[in-house]
Amino acid sequence: MPRLAGALGLALLLRTGPAVADEMTSGGQGAASPSAACGSTLAMAVEELAAAAKAHARQGQWVCARLFFGRAYARQRSFDLAGNLGIVTHELALAERDDRLFAEAATLLAEALRGFPVAGPAEQRATLAERLDDVRGRVVTLSVKLEPAASCLTVAGRDAGCGPHPFELFAAPGRVDIEARAAGYRAQSAAVARAVTGSRHVVRIALEPHRAAAVAGEAAIADEPAGFPAWPALVAGGAALGAVAVGAGLWVAGDDAEADAVELGDARAAQAGNHSFCLPPIEDAELQADCDEIAAGLGRRDDYHNTAGGLFVGAGVLAASAGIFAVLHLRDGDEEGGAPGAAVSIGPAASPLGRAIGLSLRGRW
Repeated sequence: MPRLAGALGLALLLRTGPAVADEMTSGGQGAASPSAACGSTLAMAVEELAAAAKAHARQGQWVCARLFFGRAYARQRSFDLAGNLGIVTHELALAERDDRLFAEAATLLAEALRGFPVAGPAEQRATLAERLDDVRGRVVTLSVKLEPAASCLTVAGRDAGCGPHPFELFAAPGRVDIEARAAGYRAQSAAVARAVTGSRHVVRIALEPHRAAAVAGEAAIADEPAGFPAWPALVAGGAALGAVAVGAGLWVAGDDAEADAVELGDARAAQAGNHSFCLPPIEDAELQADCDEIAAGLGRRDDYHNTAGGLFVGAGVLAASAGIFAVLHLRDGDEEGGAPGAAVSIGPAASPLGRAIGLSLRGRW
C-alpha cells in the first residue's frame, strides 16, 4: 500500500501546509493543454506515473498531478489510485471553483472508500472520508433505480457506466440530465430540474423494449394466447362429432335389428295366413322361439334408437357450447386487435324416420 500511504500523507500536509498556486489554473498557463505543459506520459509505467503525479502535487500543480494520476488510474483501476486521483481533483476543484470537478472528486473518493482495506490505516481512511464529506456539501447526490438494472447511464453528460448501480452518483448543482440505455430497449431520459448544492435525489427510470424485441417476446409465448382460448370450442366440437358418429352407428344397428325381426315376422305370417300368430296361447315350440326372436329384435331396435337419440341430443348441446366458446374466442381476439383463432360451427342433424343423419362442420383455421 505504498502509493496510498504517500498520497494520503500528502493530503494531511495539504491541510496544514502553505497554499501553493497551480501554474496550470486560470491565473497561470490556462492557454496550454495539460499534456503539452506537463509532458508526455505514453512511455511511463504506472509506478512512474504515480511518482510524477506526487511530485507535481507537492508543488501545488494540480492539473499535472491530476493528469498523471488519471493516466495511472486508467491503466490500473485500484482503490489507492482512485484515492490519489480524488484528492488532487478535489484540490483542483477548490482552486478553480469548478462544480464538475467536485462531482468527479466525489465519485473517486467514494470509490476509494468502498475499496479501502478493512485493516488499512484508520488515519488514511479518515482523510478520505473527511474530503468526501466536504465534497458532498458542494455537489448533488443521486440514487438511480433502473429497470433493467444493467442499463448504462449518462449523468450530466458524463458516462457513469453500466449497472447494476448500487452506489450513489454525483453531479454538479443545477439541472441534472440523466439518460439510461440498454440493448433491446429505447433510451429513456430523466432530469432533476433544480438540484441545489448538497441535495439528494432518487431517480427511477424504467426502459421500454423496442418493438422488435417485444414481437420476439410475443412469439416466444405464442402458445399462451390472451383472452378466451380456442381449445374449449375445439374439444366441445370434437365431442359433438364423436357423439353423432356413435349415435349414427347405434341407429343403423337398431334399423338392422328391426329389419331382421320384420323379415322373420313376414315369413311366419305367410305360413300362418295372418299376423296374429304370436298371440298366446302358443303351443308350437318352434313358433314360440321365432316370436321370442322377433320381440328381442324389436327390443334391440328400441334400445339402440333410444340411446342414439340421447347421443344426438347431447351432440346438439355440445355443438351449441362449441359455438358459444367460438364466439367468446373470436370476440376476445377482435378486442385485442389480433387475428381471431379458430371459429367452429358444428350442427348435428338426424331424421330417424327418413333414416338420414347429418353433421355440419365449418370454421377458420
